Formats: sequence, C-alpha cells, structure tokens
Amino acid sequence: MDEGVALFHKGDDFDIAEALRALGRAAEAAAAYDRFLEETDADSREVAGQRRTARSELDGLEHRLGRIALVIEPDEPAREVKLDGLAATVRPGRPVYVAPGRHVVEVTAPGYRPVRTEVAVSAGELRDLAVALGREAAVTPPAARKNDELMVERPAPAPRRRRLWTWVAASAAAGLLGGGVFFGVRAGSAYDEYRTTDSPERYDQLRDQIRRDSLAANLLFAGGGVAAIGSAILFAGEF
Repeated sequence: MDEGVALFHKGDDFDIAEALRALGRAAEAAAAYDRFLEETDADSREVAGQRRTARSELDGLEHRLGRIALVIEPDEPAREVKLDGLAATVRPGRPVYVAPGRHVVEVTAPGYRPVRTEVAVSAGELRDLAVALGREAAVTPPAARKNDELMVERPAPAPRRRRLWTWVAASAAAGLLGGGVFFGVRAGSAYDEYRTTDSPERYDQLRDQIRRDSLAANLLFAGGGVAAIGSAILFAGEF
C-alpha cells in the first residue's frame, strides 16, 4: 500500500474524532482519538500536529469520562460485546470510554453461556472488569426412533389384587354351606323314616337325630351366609 494512502486512512480517525467531539458524542470521540494515537507513528512529521491535538483533546475527555478496562476470557474472535444494549468494539489492552454512571456490559460467544454484568464508573475513573465465559452444557439428543414412529409412553399396569382373605372367606362359606346341605339332607332322610317307623325306640332315636341334624344344618347355613357376605365385602376392598 502506498505510504500516502496509509496516512490518509490513519488520519480518518482524527477527522472522525473531531466531528464526534463537535457533535457532543464525547465517549465515541475519545475512542477515535485513542485509536488514532495508537495507530500512528509518534515520530511521523506528517501527523505530528494532529497527534498533539488528539493527545490534548483525549486528556481533557478522560477527565470528563469514565473508562472500563474490559478483559474477556477466553478471547474468542467470534464474541460479541454490547454496552447498554449497543454493539461495542473492544481493542486488546485499550479501555472502553463511557459517560459517568452505571452501565450494562453483555458478552456473548458461540458455545458459551452469555454474561451480563453492571458496572458503575465515575468521571476520570479507570475501572477494571474481567468477564469469564463458561462453556454451555452439552445437550444429548434424544435417541433416534425406529422408522420415525411416535413412541407413546404406556401407563404402568395396576398392581394385581391378591385377595387372599377373599378366597379364605369364600372357601369357608363353601365348606359351611356344604356341611349345612349334608346335615339338612340327613335330617330330611331321618324325618321320612321317623314318619313311618313303628318302633318306639327307633322313633326316639330318629327324633333326637332330626333335632341335632336340623340344628347343625341351620348353624352351618348361617355361618356360610356370613362367610359369603364377608367374601363379597373383601372382594371389593382387598388388594
């Protein structure tokens, strides 16, 4: 590149700084003056006058403005810095000029968690601010589904009811009712013989047997009924 062209481009920052200062945009003017002084040769005669002016103006602005020395780790080239919601340029080793007061600094970079912090700076103060970017947690993609089928989660089956005491009660009811039937049939058979016998001795025996068997049958039928009702109740409520 031709030296004259290079000097012209370097002088652009000085002209920009002068224009920004005239517009009252002090922080942006200070950044342009600082960039001009950093990028031009202090021994160059071509810009010696501009450098003196830039140094004088920047000294005056630094007393009115605050400065933030922002250090970001890791120093990723794809990072983005915003100051109070607006994109900001951060040059390594150079401060960010701001108006006195509170400011919000946001730093983002691909693959890192964004960082947002507030900082208060007074006029003439140089405030150090270190920002450490942390890696975002890796997200494990869901397992591939065979043939892109929709997998529907089925509810867990309800526990099977054991109903132990239900079956105990039912068995008892069956046994008692069976015993009642047995004694009832035997009492009926004895009664038929009782009606036809001519033996006084046998008559007395059959009468006593009928009484005993009838009583036993009634008790067994009653117990079987209670057991059947109990088994029905247990069937509805037992697990």
